[in-house]
Amino acid sequence: MRSIKFLFAWTVSFIFILMTLNCGGGGNGGDNGNGTKIRGPKFNAGASFGDLLVYTLDTTNLLYSYTIIESSFGLNGQSNSGNLILNNDGTYSPSSDPSSRIVLVKNKNDANTFLVGQGEVQGSPMYFAGVPKITTDYEASEIAGKYNYISFECPETLQNNECPSEYKAYYGTFEIFADGTWKSCSEGGDIDNCLPDDFLSGTWSDSGNGIISVEVSGLEIGSGMLVPSAGGGKIIVIDLKNRPPLNSGPGFLIGVKYTDLSGTDLSGVYKYVSTEGYYGTATIPDPNNSGDTYQIIDTDPQGGTTTITGNLTRNSPWNGWLEGIDSNNTTNYILLLPDDGVFLYFDPNDNTWIGMGGTP
Repeated sequence: MRSIKFLFAWTVSFIFILMTLNCGGGGNGGDNGNGTKIRGPKFNAGASFGDLLVYTLDTTNLLYSYTIIESSFGLNGQSNSGNLILNNDGTYSPSSDPSSRIVLVKNKNDANTFLVGQGEVQGSPMYFAGVPKITTDYEASEIAGKYNYISFECPETLQNNECPSEYKAYYGTFEIFADGTWKSCSEGGDIDNCLPDDFLSGTWSDSGNGIISVEVSGLEIGSGMLVPSAGGGKIIVIDLKNRPPLNSGPGFLIGVKYTDLSGTDLSGVYKYVSTEGYYGTATIPDPNNSGDTYQIIDTDPQGGTTTITGNLTRNSPWNGWLEGIDSNNTTNYILLLPDDGVFLYFDPNDNTWIGMGGTP
């Protein structure tokens, strides 16, 4: 979907994803520093740097707050709050960074499902993803299921408390079982016939606070949080920790339920932001009228826009994915859950960014 190479811009940092059920989370979230109480749903969120946050969003009073509860960088206990701006297009911006965008995504039942945005945490750039905070166990049947995923992580173990290279995007499939085990295959849809170097397996356990511990051979590699549904988990976020035994650094992973897109209505107007500070609109028209095509209007951090058009192939590279090829022959892999309004994508040939959003 992108026809130009995008800069890896850390200056407009902090992309967050917050996912909520129809009823959302609950509770209050402190004040904005001026004595104004922040009231709204709370979210457990995993950050690209490997931090775990509790985030409170108040769209009624246009306020937000967060507290870091676990950190790979010594930021435990750090907190902040601020004001939001409601933009004319229905997106939000932190008042401290009006050029950035926050998109509150709704599903076809007009319920909030996804929130993406840009900003800064304690002066440190990071991206994060989260789901409504709960204080009870998940049902094992809610967690179990097969997911396609995109991750954004440091490709090496941290050195001197820093990632020694650019963060990278990766993709694949994983499956979670109700018996407390899981397995995954990077860059492959067939886990049972995965190449040994791409295969990983382990266990998971539920601590009862809305966070699932994900382990490999007794090593905790991540904290998982999900939006459950009657038919099994649909959306999951895993806060990936620094993992020296696996030669991998921290980051986060977003998984969506493995779905055959044959015959699915993909049409919609999807707002998104990227981990480079870009934001824009992806439009997929009614396929009965135009086939599976798309148009992107992309805005860079300086306000310049680029219009991109192209064609989509369903279930490519495997079930649940869309392969987008634009007029400049640039390829993107897209994960789409139309009923839930979720839209994720990246360029497998230039995997230094990911785009995240959905239908507002």
